[in-house]
Amino acid sequence: MPKNAFTAIDFETATGRRNSICQVGLVRVIRGEVVDQVNLLVRPPGNEYSKYNIDVHGITPRMTASALPFDKVWWALEHYIAGQHLVAHNMAFDNSCL
Repeated sequence: MPKNAFTAIDFETATGRRNSICQVGLVRVIRGEVVDQVNLLVRPPGNEYSKYNIDVHGITPRMTASALPFDKVWWALEHYIAGQHLVAHNMAFDNSCL
């Protein structure tokens, strides 16, 4: 891991359950420079949403109907997260999604 490097991560969920991830975004920063970024829609279990969560983030079941579930996109995210310094606006929430 390079010195002064971190990954900023953010999850959105479809319901109040942390395993209902519907979007993940991350930015990789090394020495103050953004070197990579990922923004993926994810199909939550059953593609079920609460109205409250839709009102918060604007993501709908139609938008994620053909998206992959989290276990199928993890491979694209793992190297940004595993063994890296992570930062998040609400780390308790985002970490519980992981």
